[in-house]
Amino acid sequence: MKQNFLRAMLLALPLLGFLNLSAQNKTDKFATKYKNTFLVGINLAENGTGNQLSYFYRNEYIRRVNRFFEVGLGIGFFNYQHHPGTLYSSGYGNHEHYEKLSQTSIVSLDIVGYFDIINSRRSLLKLGFGYSTRFVNAISPQATFWYYNEFLKKTLFYTQYLTKKGIDGGLIIHLEYGYRITPHFAPSFSLRFYSQGKYVSLSMAGINFSYLF
Repeated sequence: MKQNFLRAMLLALPLLGFLNLSAQNKTDKFATKYKNTFLVGINLAENGTGNQLSYFYRNEYIRRVNRFFEVGLGIGFFNYQHHPGTLYSSGYGNHEHYEKLSQTSIVSLDIVGYFDIINSRRSLLKLGFGYSTRFVNAISPQATFWYYNEFLKKTLFYTQYLTKKGIDGGLIIHLEYGYRITPHFAPSFSLRFYSQGKYVSLSMAGINFSYLF
């Protein structure tokens, strides 16, 4: 009886090893909850002050606090340049190509809290609220004057510029949907709005690439 039991155990060991290996293979890797996320985002953004359209690039480090809440610290860059040209010089029946510079550079330091609306195996829908401190440097054309130079036989132009440089601030509202392609990689689509400050207001839509670890 004892010998039969030992034989049965010896025969069962390979089977138990196979079952254990099969159970490990069926472990859902997406069930692992990572606490850290590094995000790179590319957004098409509009500055409501002056209707300026350009790209907004941002990097963000996000730390999960609990199952439903995360906090992110980020930095973003917005750079807009425009050179409108071709002005008509009335009285001389001709037009000249004259470029005026319009430029806005923004560096935004953001802190955002994210609340999970959906946090399933692969899909993630979250709503964020935060605050932005923005460092702004803007140049915008004002009045343009022209005169006809008899010696050069050419119309010359001169533009007055308004310069704005300072620190701005505003609230952030963020909505984002992401999908985990792998346990560590999750692209997403987001909408973000920065409230009107002293110099700028930004609204944007874009894609993000997140690495979870």
